[in-house]
Amino acid sequence: MAIDYDAAAALSERLITENGSAIEVERTGSDSTWTKKYDAATQRVYWEDGDSNIVYTAPGDTVTTYAGYGVFSRWPERQIDGTLIKMTDTRVLIVLTPTSVDLVPGDVLITAASREFQIVDPVRLIKPNETKLLLQEVNARG
Repeated sequence: MAIDYDAAAALSERLITENGSAIEVERTGSDSTWTKKYDAATQRVYWEDGDSNIVYTAPGDTVTTYAGYGVFSRWPERQIDGTLIKMTDTRVLIVLTPTSVDLVPGDVLITAASREFQIVDPVRLIKPNETKLLLQEVNARG
């Protein structure tokens, strides 16, 4: 029996929308010519254009905003290591519109109450068949 990933995505979107709160995610420096990326080895955010030019500061003042919903919770104690995940970090399950946007460290999450969090590692994309993004689990610091 094949798994219906469209139905699974619709279910996760409905549950997070019903049980979560409205959020926005801002990404600085991403537009049609620059793509924001993250190098896990160096833990640095960088931007790359179509000609493989790389810069480590946001090019221009372009800010792209994505709307969505998030469910905020504490990380389980067994996952808090004090380095990657700190005691004060927040675990957030997110669905965005459009759903094709993959969050990366360095993005800024803004709650309906205007509280800002920096998205840091780990960012986990729940994408079981590598084509349909069901939801995203992020570590929010702030």
